[in-house]
Amino acid sequence: MDSINQVQAILTNETDKPTEYQGEQTQVTRREITLKPNYELQRFEAEYNGFQAAKQWRIFYQAESIEGDWSEFQVGFVRTDIDQTSVTVEAIVNQSVYQIGDPFRFEVMIAGEGNFDLYVGFHFPQFPHQDDYATIGYPFSFSAVNELLPYQQNLTLPKEGQTFTILNFGLGLPAMELGDYQACALLTKANSDPNENSNWVKLDCQGFRF
Repeated sequence: MDSINQVQAILTNETDKPTEYQGEQTQVTRREITLKPNYELQRFEAEYNGFQAAKQWRIFYQAESIEGDWSEFQVGFVRTDIDQTSVTVEAIVNQSVYQIGDPFRFEVMIAGEGNFDLYVGFHFPQFPHQDDYATIGYPFSFSAVNELLPYQQNLTLPKEGQTFTILNFGLGLPAMELGDYQACALLTKANSDPNENSNWVKLDCQGFRF
């Protein structure tokens, strides 16, 4: 390790075109990361949170010596356990326009397979500022403004899918602020930080008006 200045890696997956490496002429989506030295384990390493975007990855490594010379590329492969690109989430409300007394139902349908955290909530008009939101914790507790409160964590999805009834006001809605709302559902990687977009798996929102 004493003779190596740095190690760079370029990450590609099966959705990139072309997938065959052709030296410097390769036209691929550039995902470049720098590996940091771990002197205790005598290796260079890095964390990458984007592997959920595809199932198969090819990684090209290149090391720079202390003298500034770059090595030939070495190729490695990564295969994720779950194809999260097949996961779907859908936020559903029973009407597009509501008035006082209308029944309100908010459901979330999820299909796929794997372990995830689920966040649900609403974008409110002028609450107190445009684009502010609140989320809902299970079974029914609203978060502070712009706080991502999990509805369920480390949720195991069956392949055939699952439907969650988030809210069901069968007796009708009370008076609410007029305007456009959005009911949203967000899936993230299990036990991850939802404030990091790289941990998001799928997001879906359904608009409605009161």
